[in-house]
Amino acid sequence: MNGHDTISNLEGEELISTAHQQALELLFSLEEKIEGGILDPQEYVDALRALTDVGDGTGPAPSGYRQNLLSAATQPDRASLQILKNAIESARPIRTARWGIQQPTSRKWLVEDWLPAGRVTMLTGEGGAGKSRLALQLAAGIASGGEDRAWLKAPDGILQLGNAVPEDGMPVVFASWEDEPEEFYRRLNQISGKAAPWVKPERLENLTIANMMGEGPVWAPAQGSHISSMAELTRSGERIRRLCQDRDARLLVIDPLAAAYASQENSRGLVRAFVSHWDDWAQANDCTVLLLAHPPKSSSYSYAGSTDWLGAVRALWNLQRTDQPGQEQKGTAGNWKLSSIKGNYRGPGESVQLRWDASNDQLRWEAISPEGNTSARGRYDFDS
Repeated sequence: MNGHDTISNLEGEELISTAHQQALELLFSLEEKIEGGILDPQEYVDALRALTDVGDGTGPAPSGYRQNLLSAATQPDRASLQILKNAIESARPIRTARWGIQQPTSRKWLVEDWLPAGRVTMLTGEGGAGKSRLALQLAAGIASGGEDRAWLKAPDGILQLGNAVPEDGMPVVFASWEDEPEEFYRRLNQISGKAAPWVKPERLENLTIANMMGEGPVWAPAQGSHISSMAELTRSGERIRRLCQDRDARLLVIDPLAAAYASQENSRGLVRAFVSHWDDWAQANDCTVLLLAHPPKSSSYSYAGSTDWLGAVRALWNLQRTDQPGQEQKGTAGNWKLSSIKGNYRGPGESVQLRWDASNDQLRWEAISPEGNTSARGRYDFDS
C-alpha cells in the first residue's frame, strides 16, 4: 500500500482484529492527503471513524503522522491518537456552496417563527421562572405531535408546532443536571393528564430523559487547563450526542447551561466556539439544541456573559416576571412575559403575556391581554 509494509507486519506486532486492521489501512492510505490538508468530506468522516477503532491508552507520543500511526498500531496511546485526530481535523475540507438556479426549500420550524429546526436556541429566565417546565412542555408537545399543532395553547394562534414536526411526533432527548427522573414523571403526568390534554401519553415514548446528575459538563477545557483555555467536547458531550443519534432525536434540551458549559462565559471566542460546534452538529444531525440559562443577577441583558451568546444562537427566548414578587396576594396570579428577544429567521420580536395562576391545586399559565390587565384573551395550561 503506497510502498508501505503490510499492516499485519508493523513493528513485528499482530493486530487485534480485522476491524482494527482495516481502520489502520484506511488511515495509512490517507496519509498523504491528511498531511497535505486535502481530505474530501467523505474521507474526513471515514478517517475520524477509523481513528475511533484504533484504540486508547497512555504513553509518550512520537513525532510525525506516520510515526504516530505506527505507535497507535502497536501500542495505542492517547497522545498519539490526539495528534492523529488533530491532523485529520486540520485536513477537514471547508464546506462551500455555489449559487444555482434551483429554488430554495422552505425553512423548517419546530415552533412556527420561534424555534428553527436543526439550530441552537437559548431560553433564559430567572431561577424559579418555570424554564424547565416550559421546556418540558415543549418537549412533550414535539414528542406527541398532534393534529392541532399545539404545544402551548395560545388565543391568537402563535406558539404552534412548526412544519418540521409530524402529526405522530418525533424523538426528543431532555438532558437534565438538576432534576431526577421521578420528578419528570410527576410533571409529565400532570402535563399529559390535566394541563395539556393535546399531549398524547401513548406517544411520550418518543421522549427520553437523560439523567446527567453527577455526569459532568459537555464542554470544558482539557484536564489540567485553565478555564480561559480553549475548551472542547467532553466524554459526557460525546455520550449525549451518541444518545441523540441512536434515538434519531430532533430536539435536545440542555438544562441548565451552567452545568453543561464549564468554560469562560465572558470570552467571546470561547462562547462562539461552543455554540458554533454545537450548531454544526445540530445541522448535521437535524437536531435542534435548546439551551436553558439563567440571566445575570443585575443587568438589562436577558443572558449572562459575553454578548456572543446572543450573537451566536439563532433564536433567544426570555421568560420574565412583569410584576414584583410579593405584589400578588396568596391564591392569585403572578404576571409573566415570554419574549422572543432574537429570531434570525423572522421579523421583529414577539411576546406572549402570561399569568401564573396558583389559585387551586393545579398550577397553570394563563394568556392575558398585551397590556397585562386581567381580562383574559384565552387560557392555556401546563404544569410548572
